[in-house]
Amino acid sequence: ITSNLLHQSPWSTFESLLSGAVDILHPGGLLVIHGSYTIDGRCKRWEDIKEFQKWLYSKNPWWGVRDVRDVLSAAEDYGFRH
Repeated sequence: ITSNLLHQSPWSTFESLLSGAVDILHPGGLLVIHGSYTIDGRCKRWEDIKEFQKWLYSKNPWWGVRDVRDVLSAAEDYGFRH
């Protein structure tokens, strides 16, 4: 389980997480990822997320709220299902 990792780290950190999880999880094992996400760049509380996104970017331009479709696509590239 990882929580609040994706938006507070570069995308490459997520790719490293996926690669490492493939190496250590048993077949059928679960990787649970919790955090703030958008869907197609939007979310229900967009104003809150937009401000959060600006704050994250001010701390580090490699950080940001990720789109769930990108997260799922990357996970599928490593053999995970959702």
